[in-house]
Amino acid sequence: MEAVRVYKSNWWGFIGKRVLIAAVAFFVISFMIFCRTDYITNMDRSGTIIDYGYLTEAQRNEYFNKYHLNYGTVVRYFFWLGDFVTGDWGYSSQDYSWLTESK
Repeated sequence: MEAVRVYKSNWWGFIGKRVLIAAVAFFVISFMIFCRTDYITNMDRSGTIIDYGYLTEAQRNEYFNKYHLNYGTVVRYFFWLGDFVTGDWGYSSQDYSWLTESK
């Protein structure tokens, strides 16, 4: 009598690997884009971009604290990632509206 081989369906393993690969790719690509954007826009900590001559030191500090500009790029990436995951996608400069309706 010949033994019958039973093949288990490995769909969960296949899907799990694909989801893991997609998650890693998302983190790597979004981090690279975030770092590149930060470099291109040159959000320097000296305030030359946002100091138009009418900001007081207190207003400048408030602005830096609000947008986490007093932290490094990696820490700001995780602030951005937290906002992205919770649905806070920011404000559109195209049509001057919030990108999500929750605001």
